Amino acid sequence: MNLVSIILVAMGLLALCGSLLPLTRISHYATGQQLGWRIIYVLNIFFILGYLYFLTYLWSATSGLINVVLSVIFWGGGVFVFLVSRMSLSSLECIQQAAADYEKQALHDALTGLPNRKQLFYVLANTYAARGRDNDEFSVMVMDLNGFKEINDTLGHHAGDRALQLLAPRLKSQLRSSYTLCRLGGDEFAVVLPKTSSHHALPVAQKILKAMEDSFEIEQHNMLMGISIGIASCPEHSENVDTLIQFADIAMYQAKKNRTGVELYL
Repeated sequence: MNLVSIILVAMGLLALCGSLLPLTRISHYATGQQLGWRIIYVLNIFFILGYLYFLTYLWSATSGLINVVLSVIFWGGGVFVFLVSRMSLSSLECIQQAAADYEKQALHDALTGLPNRKQLFYVLANTYAARGRDNDEFSVMVMDLNGFKEINDTLGHHAGDRALQLLAPRLKSQLRSSYTLCRLGGDEFAVVLPKTSSHHALPVAQKILKAMEDSFEIEQHNMLMGISIGIASCPEHSENVDTLIQFADIAMYQAKKNRTGVELYL
């Protein structure tokens, strides 16, 4: 009968050993309960030592009902700790993933997948803070589509949504990986260009204008969309990020009014 007891305790011991990894991972989560989980981890080590001692005892002990009962309890305790540790880890991972998904939704545009207006101001604040002692320049572009209303009016809003989805990767393809393209809303976009003066931003704007010369195929129609771009730079025009966006917006409307494609804020 001791053979059954040994098998039960060994299974409980394996379960306890299997709980060490999830307990280790849980104790590193920033939940405010790290100390408690670390204490549970240490207690689990003592449980393992206790199981090993009981296995040694069973190996030489005479069989008896009490040993079987204790073995069942040891088996159940090990399985219980394993299940609790695995389920707790799974719950924390689900919560973390849900929080990451929520943050992504809060900071990204659902239609194009680009960072949204809220994220734009985070990027601007970080770019301003990263200027360092050299007070590096950085620029902001605000862009507005020309002819987008006609697509919505002639083909419907679903075609307009498709146009924006096609536009986003085309714009990104003209930008460096260090630049951040955002959708402000509607058919308006913005780009943050770190360590880039207004005059160095002009060639980037020209590349975007060139890329927009190719038509978009939307619902079996070849549609052309132009774009108007305004540029403002820090510290040349302002050191306030809100004002910088306003100045780039003013320059963009000037470009649209004058049909020049791109304008620097003056």
